[in-house]
Amino acid sequence: MRYLNKQFIRTGCVMVFLLLGGASSGIAQSMLPDGLVMDEEFQPGTGAAVGKVKLVQGDVILVHAEFSQRGYMALRGIPLFKGDTVITQENSRVSLMLNDGSVLTLAHQTRLVISESIYDPERTKSRSSFIRIAVGKVRLLVRKLADFQRSDFRVKTKTAIVGVRGSDFIVAATETATQVTALENTDIEVIGLVTPCEKYREGENIGDCYVAPMILTDFEHAVIEIDELPEKLGELLPADIELMKRDFIIRPDADKVRLYREEVDIEKGIFVPDTSLIRPETVRPEVAGSASVPDIFKNTARMPPEPKAVADELRDEELKKELDNIRELPDFPETPDNSEPEGGQ
Repeated sequence: MRYLNKQFIRTGCVMVFLLLGGASSGIAQSMLPDGLVMDEEFQPGTGAAVGKVKLVQGDVILVHAEFSQRGYMALRGIPLFKGDTVITQENSRVSLMLNDGSVLTLAHQTRLVISESIYDPERTKSRSSFIRIAVGKVRLLVRKLADFQRSDFRVKTKTAIVGVRGSDFIVAATETATQVTALENTDIEVIGLVTPCEKYREGENIGDCYVAPMILTDFEHAVIEIDELPEKLGELLPADIELMKRDFIIRPDADKVRLYREEVDIEKGIFVPDTSLIRPETVRPEVAGSASVPDIFKNTARMPPEPKAVADELRDEELKKELDNIRELPDFPETPDNSEPEGGQ
């Protein structure tokens, strides 16, 4: 990974970091755990679900904390669990929704971990979420919970911690630096993980190395380099903001729309057995086409049906419905009423 110098950012650069284009396949491979084996059938993690996958574009890998050597291809509707790692491959994106309604959208070549996500709107009226971004770009639309007694939502990278209550912002992270950009109607706190505060001596009061957080509001952005305090870089122009948002536009793959059939009550974490579900015969794809599957997944990934076969099935179903409607019309002059016994009149 590499990032551009801050002087270049001040003169109009929108993003600080470039996720290396020339070595994209190497980056994607390095983000996957060593010895990872892809399973065709999704298995849920332990405990209650903390969210679900909303939209998927391309190849997105999901790994549970307790089964770190097993991976699953992310599909729309798959539940998420505490400790899950989500990895987007080259030209891939994914949108995740947590139980509190917050939405996390990952750009390509991003690795994110849901370290914690507690949402209790009834008993304690509290939320506590902790998201770790190892590398990549994430847009976070955090739902504001004004009437909650406790509402903590934190994002950690290798160089910074971002604290929010209800905001829309973008985090771009590498191994050595982080850029945080506040979008509209946003107030966030940014703290740099400077060495004295990250690794204080045993017995030392952590309050002795307290550093006041930097506040970012609408369209402001800051850079936090390793072992440095945050540096605010001013406001971005609306055109620059729109350009940044393009990284998070998702065009769902036809083969990843509603392929996961095991529905889940997310807040309660109750699963419905797959055999008890009523399955539609076909699914009308939202977007035609699908991304190619890398070689390491070809033996285990679910392959989409042929587009022509899907179209033929849809036409057959529509024709069948039309014929059924004709048969059910009362007193239709060209359709005999077969309910009369022979010799009835």
